[in-house]
Amino acid sequence: GCQAGPGVTAPQVGYKLAFNLLRAKRCAARAPRRPLPSPDLGLCSFVEAINVCNAVLKLHPNYPKMRKEILDKARASLRP
Repeated sequence: GCQAGPGVTAPQVGYKLAFNLLRAKRCAARAPRRPLPSPDLGLCSFVEAINVCNAVLKLHPNYPKMRKEILDKARASLRP
């Protein structure tokens, strides 16, 4: 999956990546660059956004904008 890799050290870069994953609402592994027909299949981008958030917050725990604006929204999107 997508992770905040070795080149992503600044929390702002991780924030932008997670934000775009949250907005994508699609599963890149299934349909690269194409939206999926069903919103239920778009859970992959939410999971990836959560993974990026966790990686950034592990390195920068005092980055509340990430938790509030992305992590909480991505988690809420996973709940039915």
